[in-house]
Amino acid sequence: MKIVVLSCVHGRLNTVKQALDYSPEVERVFVCSTPQEVNWLKANGYENSYQYENYPLNKKWNYGVKLLKDIDFDYVVMMGSDDYFDENFVSWLETRQGFDMIAFTDMYFKDQNGFNYYWGGYTTNRVGEPAGAGKTYSKEYLERIDYNLFPVTSNKGLDGQSWVVANFTKANMLITSLRENNLWLCDIKDGKGITPLHTIKGIKRC
Repeated sequence: MKIVVLSCVHGRLNTVKQALDYSPEVERVFVCSTPQEVNWLKANGYENSYQYENYPLNKKWNYGVKLLKDIDFDYVVMMGSDDYFDENFVSWLETRQGFDMIAFTDMYFKDQNGFNYYWGGYTTNRVGEPAGAGKTYSKEYLERIDYNLFPVTSNKGLDGQSWVVANFTKANMLITSLRENNLWLCDIKDGKGITPLHTIKGIKRC
């Protein structure tokens, strides 16, 4: 099993570096907003780094997804540039074969002081819908949908877009829980991201 990671970058390079330092080595594809970000990543050994305008955000992500056409892999993990996982996460994915999509209903967070938090998932009309970070797709599935995960022009709601696409195309999905599988996938909250930690309902320090 070959696993790659796709991330989009928009500033906050110190946080990007922190997430990379925490993560095991896997092949990565980055889509950046500026030439400076591309140069910084390439200088740090990430040759698959490209530039695309940041707005609309769905087109930036779709550009990254289409870059995967020319890369050899079995599964791609969609990660924010401030997200990281551990070796156990990779090992677990390597034993899950035959799915179009693998995703998780919960999430861990780390704040600026290094404290960790757990979010158990949606509790409203989105109960059962997976979180955005860590959504994993097979190459065969992306080929089937012509590498178009985010078809609607928008700067927000991309998690919902890809979820609608997966359901509409009847993807063979494994939707599970990080906690139940003893997996670690964490979003670093540095106070500068789109969604501040204090606005996330139901999180608990762990």
